[in-house]
Amino acid sequence: MAKKITIKDVAKKVGVTATTVSMVINNNPSIPQRTREKVLSAIKELNYYPNIAARSLVYGKTNTIALFADFLYPLFYQQILHGIEHRIAATPYYVLHFSAFREETARDDIFRKILYGNVADGLISLNRIPSAELLVAYRKEKFPLVIIEQDVPGVNSVVCDNFRGGYLATDYLIRKGRRNICCIAALSDDLRGGSDVQVKRIDGYKSALEDHGLSYQPDNVIDIPNFYFDAGKQCYRDVLKKRKAIDAVFSAAGDAIAIGVMHAALGEKVKIPDDLAIIGYDDLEVDSFIHPALTTIRQPGSQMGSKAIEIALRSLDENRENNVHKVVFEPELIERESV
Repeated sequence: MAKKITIKDVAKKVGVTATTVSMVINNNPSIPQRTREKVLSAIKELNYYPNIAARSLVYGKTNTIALFADFLYPLFYQQILHGIEHRIAATPYYVLHFSAFREETARDDIFRKILYGNVADGLISLNRIPSAELLVAYRKEKFPLVIIEQDVPGVNSVVCDNFRGGYLATDYLIRKGRRNICCIAALSDDLRGGSDVQVKRIDGYKSALEDHGLSYQPDNVIDIPNFYFDAGKQCYRDVLKKRKAIDAVFSAAGDAIAIGVMHAALGEKVKIPDDLAIIGYDDLEVDSFIHPALTTIRQPGSQMGSKAIEIALRSLDENRENNVHKVVFEPELIERESV
């Protein structure tokens, strides 16, 4: 096994102290330029990487932003990650991922580890909220916390107006002549995570029905277990196929579900949009490549991720003052062929 290069090895090669090497690594302006160049050259030649854990103990800083999510498989989350990675690339920070896969006790353990474990300088949470007790602790410690897709009092947040998105989708379907509109949502997933994203989209759906003089029918809201493509296919086979009166579907659970519904319906010779109109949510890249191309509600995932990193870094620049930054993006109707 190759010997692990240490800061002392770099110092010996250059003929300086380990303290001098450390000062170069940390961009101390008191080091002469010629010495700095020699140290940096030796670091590169020896393939030396500073011990991040040790540095964090000395300087109280990890140069890491934690990212927490129950899971990262929803394609919309990939858009958010793209924005996060693009924005952080121009900074000296890294992203460290944590996942609990819906386990509530594991969530709180991870939130505690990030807060007290000196593993990161700030946290971005995707649609998951720490317990009330932990929220108080985060604020007391002045630890930068940004929550994406959730608006929590006293906490930095980046959201898209989910009520507005639900309203836009339903209003559009009604204006296109649809009257018996089904709404598909992953409600149980929302409730497990303390989230209300799906609920707000349903509220927008209800409001649009009311504004057009249509009655809200609870049976027309279908709860599905997850955001997988297959859940959309199963929803069509188990429910929609048997309910011929439904003339439109609004997938509050996202585009993957809408595409799953469409795939199953087309397999049953259903004409889209003539027999069944379908509108999704998110505006994934794949939407414009399927046939018929999917009409959807766009929320700017990449911009949301970029803004979350910006807020986290701003909080660090503000010396962890308890300033609260909230950003609300507006959803946009994207008209294609499925309605």
